Amino acid sequence: MQASITVDASFGGKTVRQSKTINADGGIVIDPTLAAAKTGSLTTRTDADTGVATMEAGHGIASTNRVDLYWNGGKRIGMTATVAANAVTLDGGTGDNLPVVGTAVSAMVPQLETLEVADPSRIKGIAATCSARATVVLRDDAPAVVLQADVTDTADYIWDGTGSNTAESADNLADVYLSHGDSTGSRQVSLVVMLN
Repeated sequence: MQASITVDASFGGKTVRQSKTINADGGIVIDPTLAAAKTGSLTTRTDADTGVATMEAGHGIASTNRVDLYWNGGKRIGMTATVAANAVTLDGGTGDNLPVVGTAVSAMVPQLETLEVADPSRIKGIAATCSARATVVLRDDAPAVVLQADVTDTADYIWDGTGSNTAESADNLADVYLSHGDSTGSRQVSLVVMLN
C-alpha cells in the first residue's frame, strides 16, 4: 500500500510545496456509507455538556445510545442519550461546549466497526476523509479512546508517520466509531490505517 501526500502553502506571498510518499506492507480500509444525520434544535441547555435537543420525528435515537452532535461552528462527540419521544437529553461527551438554546443541530448515532490491530507500533500512516464534517474515533479493548480524527469543512485528517501519534503508541486497537454531521444526505466516512 502506498500513500502520496502533497501540501501547498503560502508564505509571504510565495507558494511552497512539500511532497512525501509513505510505503507500507498493507493496511485496513473501513469506508461505510452512513445515512443522513437527523435534524433538531437545542431547546434546553443545562450546562456546557448537558442539554435537550428536540429532534425530528423518526430520529431513531434510543436511550443509552452514544450520540455525536454537530452544529454550525462546533460539535460534541460521544454524548449519552436519554429519550422521551422527540426530546433527546444529551449528556457528557467531549468537544465544544454546547451552543445557545435555539441553535439548529444535527445528531447521529455513530456506526461501530471492528478495527483489530494487536500491535499498533506497525502503523505507518492514518487517514480519515469525508465530503462533510465527520469524526472517526479509534478505541482499544478497554474500551478507551486512543485517537479522535476530525474531518472539517476544509481538511481531512492525515497522520503521515512522523511525530508522535496516540494510536501508534497504544497497546492495541479494537474498534472505531464513525459519524458525520450532514443532514442533507448520506455520506461515506473513510478510514485508512497503513501497516508494516
